Amino acid sequence: MSHAGIKRVTLNYLTPSSTDFLIVGVIIAKRPPKSFKSKKDGSDRGVMGFTLRDSPADYINVTVWGSKIFVDNFNACYRVGDVVDLINTKVIMRKPEDRTDIFQPPVTSCMELVFNEYQSEISPHDLEDCLEYIKILHLPTKPPGNFLNLADIKANGKLFNGQYVNILVAVQRIGNRRDMKSRAGKEISILEIVVMDKTSSDFMVQTWEEDIIQRGSGWKPKDTVLFLSDIRVEWSEFRKAMVATITSRSVVTENPSTREAAILASFALTVPIQTPQLVDNIANTMVEPETIVNVMSCATVIRQAWSGESSDSFTALVFAVLQAFDIDGFRSVVVRKCSICGCPSEGSICPRSDCSEGQPTPAYDLRINLIDHTGRLSNCRLTGNTAVQVISVKPEVFLNLSSDDKTQFKWQWLLKKVSARLLIMPVGPGRLAPLISVVELKRITIAEYASKLPVA
Repeated sequence: MSHAGIKRVTLNYLTPSSTDFLIVGVIIAKRPPKSFKSKKDGSDRGVMGFTLRDSPADYINVTVWGSKIFVDNFNACYRVGDVVDLINTKVIMRKPEDRTDIFQPPVTSCMELVFNEYQSEISPHDLEDCLEYIKILHLPTKPPGNFLNLADIKANGKLFNGQYVNILVAVQRIGNRRDMKSRAGKEISILEIVVMDKTSSDFMVQTWEEDIIQRGSGWKPKDTVLFLSDIRVEWSEFRKAMVATITSRSVVTENPSTREAAILASFALTVPIQTPQLVDNIANTMVEPETIVNVMSCATVIRQAWSGESSDSFTALVFAVLQAFDIDGFRSVVVRKCSICGCPSEGSICPRSDCSEGQPTPAYDLRINLIDHTGRLSNCRLTGNTAVQVISVKPEVFLNLSSDDKTQFKWQWLLKKVSARLLIMPVGPGRLAPLISVVELKRITIAEYASKLPVA
């Protein structure tokens, strides 16, 4: 395609009669591709969308049309944060009554761009002004102070139920990506994130948007601040709490360049110890193993932990087989944690400003699976002194062991019958899944296993 006569313009100079132009901007949001059959020839066609911004005040929605293969490749090649050149797109006026607007972000432009596979071009922008567009990526699409406090959303659930709102939050915890099938048999994924602000914590945000799920893998608890524009808030009967959903209408601004975001980022570093560290600390220091005598099967623990009937912690004595004990694999089972509060730390001092005396030291952080005839308990946390007693060496010594030595330690426990005394934090507001921490783990004989194993 010839670029003769192509002129570079900005979004605020576009008109419906604009032709032969080049727009430079940064992608700030994407909508997933959809496919359909062409009514004309029955071929597989595709459509997707993204939002382009070229200044703090100007952003526009772009719709991409083409063959299914072209649209899928387009979606795979360009992501949020990419600075791109758009050439020969078509300018059309937005229609006030157009219902498609509810499925894409509100924008400042009264127009939209149409990108056609055979008429338009896109390429990465490679000039020196790229950095100026990257800076725009950290500006929310709403006024910096135009957001609701989490406490207000929780307190006024009926008022906000089903509404689209803006929130400014810090990431508190990130759940695991879960893959599943929709009722139509389509493969879909969900990511759940727990966030907080200065007024409240343990607020659930979820998304089914693949682009957001991929971006979420890079977010860090207590470090990443998000301005979430136009997220939908609803009452969750399952969680008995308000839950927010990032949709195709939402814009996620990471670590916004605003005074409000800077204040929240400073606050996030001072928040109290988080639930995973808290349950580990309790399991290692405050629960006496001999007091845990309530025998449960794995299935019983699972039912009680996921029931949602109570968020209070409980204990269980489980007789099972140690199914997973990966201490010689690629994942490190030794991390650095603060010696006082247990907060993970990669530096030389505790990252919490209210824990000035803590010193990061090596500590075990291991996950094990327990299985019996009724089910499996996955991702049980084996940490602290309990892990030292099981592995028999201190973490700083373990780091220097050979692979063969680690494998030898592993087979002393793997697939062996054990009694496991557990502390369980059930699901509840802000908890994506139960937290299970091992208080004590002991090998037992086949006879003891057979005599103690519960029926169900």
